[in-house]
Amino acid sequence: MLDKLILYTSLIRLNKPIGTILLLLPILLVFIILDSEFLYLDILAIFVCLSFIMRSVGCVINDLLDVKFDQKVARTKNRPLASGKLTILEAIILLVILLLLGLYLAMFLKFETLIRSIFIIVPIFLYPLMKRFFIYPQLFLGLTFNLGILIAAYEIKGYVSTEIMILYLSFAFLTVAYDTIYAHQDKKDDIMLKLNSTAISFGQNSKNIIFFCYLVFMLGLLFIGLSLGFKILFFLSLEFLFLFVFYLVNFLDLNNKDQCGLFFNANGYFLLAVNLIFLAANYIY
Repeated sequence: MLDKLILYTSLIRLNKPIGTILLLLPILLVFIILDSEFLYLDILAIFVCLSFIMRSVGCVINDLLDVKFDQKVARTKNRPLASGKLTILEAIILLVILLLLGLYLAMFLKFETLIRSIFIIVPIFLYPLMKRFFIYPQLFLGLTFNLGILIAAYEIKGYVSTEIMILYLSFAFLTVAYDTIYAHQDKKDDIMLKLNSTAISFGQNSKNIIFFCYLVFMLGLLFIGLSLGFKILFFLSLEFLFLFVFYLVNFLDLNNKDQCGLFFNANGYFLLAVNLIFLAANYIY
């Protein structure tokens, strides 16, 4: 029984929380921007739980649809479904349970938010298929992975402002950047399996485009800071942070799988720093 439970936790990547962190921190930033008086802490708690559940849903869907590919890739061949330690039926049962839990939590949100949340499941199902026929699947991921930003804004304000839309698009660019870095770990395997990724599509321009995506993300945050009337210390802090990130990207070896994996995980700390800078701008200076 314990062995089976461990397999289920592995299927939802409980041992690799970076995915949940990257999903949650952009949503947390929405609350920092829109809920400066901490009036929606109960709603924030729901979004925290939903972030974990929906990331788990995405992992199960991904492994179900990619099981045959995962069996042929060194990094993924030992996953519970690819290795045969869990059956397809067991994964589907877990998926249904997770979806029902997510629906239950979403029912505590406004009805309009609930309806919009339900539709998110469509692109989540579609993403694993994108790498089969779309040469920029990370772009689709960026637009899908950050939909929680829009959902959170709808729940708090009832509409999406220009600042929040820019935040959403900025995070989409950031996702393209860090997932392109992540995809370089599987570049050779993807080429062999005739799968697409931006690591392949960008070719020799990968690092330049990654730089560009981080730059767009920074400009988006700076625009939001201007719109909110933040003081000079906010902009200096943000620019110092991004200079450090650009410095690290410059020395990143995209052909080194270990470096790519570490840099991908480091984006969690990077986003935490972004959140802290916005938090300080709201409450300290």
